[in-house]
Amino acid sequence: MAGFINSLGIYHTGPRRPGDIDAIKVPPDIFNVYFWDFKTHNYVLGTPTSPPTHFTFSQPTPSSKWLLPHHMGRIPIVVITNTSGERVYTDIVNSDVNNLIINFSKPFAGFAYLT
Repeated sequence: MAGFINSLGIYHTGPRRPGDIDAIKVPPDIFNVYFWDFKTHNYVLGTPTSPPTHFTFSQPTPSSKWLLPHHMGRIPIVVITNTSGERVYTDIVNSDVNNLIINFSKPFAGFAYLT
């Protein structure tokens, strides 16, 4: 879809407004793409980044404590399975919104699925 660049240099695909120029006519070396940053409530130059929506953790060697840096920016829902795919229940500690710790009573190998 073709878009426009307004007088502030912001690319948009909505209806043409006074002062807009066709994005296709802008030389690539001066074409900047801005995105709305919901944290600062400002337009920022670059590409949008967002935390992952799911994360899979593999613990191939048995361990009684799994440390998971998932970087989801929130407390996730966690499902744990053994290496055979059977669901396992244990203690989970969310140290913050980007990391969690899974504790087992004995060393354990398997997977953690976070959503």
